[in-house]
Amino acid sequence: MITAQATIVDTGDSATDERDNLGTIRDAFPIIGDGTEFITFEIVNESGTLKAKEPMVITGAPITLDQNQRQVLTLPLVSKYTIDTASKPRLSYYGIGTLDEAVKKILKENNLPFLDKNIEKSSTLDKVEGKNETPIDLIFHLSKKTKPITGAPGFFFYETQEGFNFRSIEGLIKQGMEDYKNNSTDRTYTYFNNNRTDPSAEDNYKVMGMPIIKRDQNLLTALKTGVYNVRIQTKNLLTGQFTDNIVNLLDKNSTYLGNKPSIKPNQNETTASNYARTYSYVLTPGSLDEGVSTKITNNPAEYEPQANMRYAMLHSQIVDITIPCNTRLMVKVFLLPTFELW
Repeated sequence: MITAQATIVDTGDSATDERDNLGTIRDAFPIIGDGTEFITFEIVNESGTLKAKEPMVITGAPITLDQNQRQVLTLPLVSKYTIDTASKPRLSYYGIGTLDEAVKKILKENNLPFLDKNIEKSSTLDKVEGKNETPIDLIFHLSKKTKPITGAPGFFFYETQEGFNFRSIEGLIKQGMEDYKNNSTDRTYTYFNNNRTDPSAEDNYKVMGMPIIKRDQNLLTALKTGVYNVRIQTKNLLTGQFTDNIVNLLDKNSTYLGNKPSIKPNQNETTASNYARTYSYVLTPGSLDEGVSTKITNNPAEYEPQANMRYAMLHSQIVDITIPCNTRLMVKVFLLPTFELW
């Protein structure tokens, strides 16, 4: 969900208290951050104008720094929709169907904004019930078990200025690669070294500081040691059948940020000597169907291990890059950073 942190430099006489006395925003209101206080904003710069469609909620006690002639106020903010739905647990039954249709029903029922183009189609059929979860938590729960039309399972649920989005890892990576090939970038951002002396460069499109690597896992070592080989055990309560398999989770039909993996001889282990984790599931055929059925609907052994691997691989390398405010940017917009060598 949309979160933000607002920093306000207040020199006084910015607000009035109950007795019409002038004071700072922090002292005159006062702000206590109990979820009943709201703030709206508008950002105007060379890239355009971004105005909050709904107020942001102040979710915690403000942090203040008192100086000689000013007060610096920091406010933690979150989307109004998060607060509105937090007290509305769902008990509804959304039927059996594809999970993207269930997500649309949940969003419509709770008046949460979205565009049809931002709810990606899925191939996963399942029964969806509220189970006393909030609407947002319920959709988060569905994300891991949802599989796109092609590729491995794993969706993201997030909010932008276009409303709520339900997009697959597969779809976001494909869109980014297509934008890169078509040179469809919002702008190229450049990092200059400390020797930069050109004052006429476009400061609005420069990387503000040295990129910070927050996480950098060695994927080659992980692959060689079998991190993506897992052991999957299932027990069918109807037939009594027990299965025990070592499975390689890398999917040649999926899209990755780098080159596609190649399946080498003996990479799919047949013994329990080279696997990273064990998943165990109890299967209950017919539990989602009316009457008597032997069908297993949305077998968790077919989506959970691979979805966990996809999320882990996507977050294996994380870099923090700080740029000036650009009101056109949102999740799914492709940027091309360049770095000056020295």
